[in-house]
Amino acid sequence: MKLNVSAAKAFLTDQLDWYYAYHLRRVPKGHVMPLALGTVWHILMEYYARTTSKEAAKHQAQLEIYEILNEAPQDEWAEDFQQEVEMLFNLFDLYEDNITPDETLLIEEPIEMPLGVHTLVGRPDRVIRYQDKFWHVQNRTLSDRTNIPIYLAAAERDLHELAYAALICHKYGVETTEYGGTLMNIVRKVSRKKLVEAPNAAFVQEFIPISPVQVREGLLDLEQIVCDMAAILDGTRRAVSNRDTDKGRFGNRISPYFTVKMGRISIDDDAHFKTVKDRYEPEVTAE
Repeated sequence: MKLNVSAAKAFLTDQLDWYYAYHLRRVPKGHVMPLALGTVWHILMEYYARTTSKEAAKHQAQLEIYEILNEAPQDEWAEDFQQEVEMLFNLFDLYEDNITPDETLLIEEPIEMPLGVHTLVGRPDRVIRYQDKFWHVQNRTLSDRTNIPIYLAAAERDLHELAYAALICHKYGVETTEYGGTLMNIVRKVSRKKLVEAPNAAFVQEFIPISPVQVREGLLDLEQIVCDMAAILDGTRRAVSNRDTDKGRFGNRISPYFTVKMGRISIDDDAHFKTVKDRYEPEVTAE
C-alpha cells in the first residue's frame, strides 16, 4: 500500500480517525479555518515560486478562496475567513525570499520510494539546491502564539521532515550526507498592529539540519506504521481509538468523528461528511 506522512501522523494520533479520513477518505463537511488559510498560503508560495509574480500567485489563490467560500457555511465563519485572507494577502505583499537558491529542482510534484513491501509517497512544497546541498522548502502558517524556537528545534526529529529527506534523496539518487535539511519558510499570523509596527516579525526563514541517523530511524517507524495499517485493512488487527482525541487537540472542541464513534450518525452520512480525492494520485486529464 501507499503511505504519505500526513496519514502516518494521523495514525499515531488516532487510528480510527486515520481509517475514516485516509482510508475511507471521508472528512467533515465545510472547512477548518486554519487549514483553509494554510491552503491559501501554500498556493501563494507555490505560484510565486513558479512565476515570480505576486499578482499571478494572488489570482491563483483567489480561485481557491472562491471554492472554499462556496462550501463555507455563510452564517458561521465565512466573514472571519475573508478577513483572515485579507491579512494573508497583506503579509504576502510584504514577503521576500531572504535566501536565493542556486537552483529550484521541484515544486509541488508527487514523488515516491519503496518502504519495505510498501511505498512512501509525498509532495514537497519545493526542493532546492543551496551551497551544494539539497533542501526541502517547507511553507507553513503558524499562530503568533507558537513558540518558534521550540517549533524549529523539534523539526529536526519531525516525522514529516525525515520522510521528505528520504524521499528527496531517493528521487535524486544522493546519499543523506548530501542532504542539508529543511528550510522552514514560516509566516506568523500576527495582528494588524504588530504588522504595522514590525512587519519582519511575521516571517521566519530558518535552515533546519536533518541527521542521517534520524532519517533512518524515521523510516523504521514509518515501515512499522504502514505494516500496522495494512494489518487493520486486511482484518488481522483492529484500529485502536485514542479517546483523548475526542476533546480535540486542545481539549476545547469535540472531535468531528465523535458522533460516528458513538454510533449516532454514520460515516456515510453525506449531510455531515464528504469524500475527498487523494492528492497524491496523478491528475486525470481529458484527451
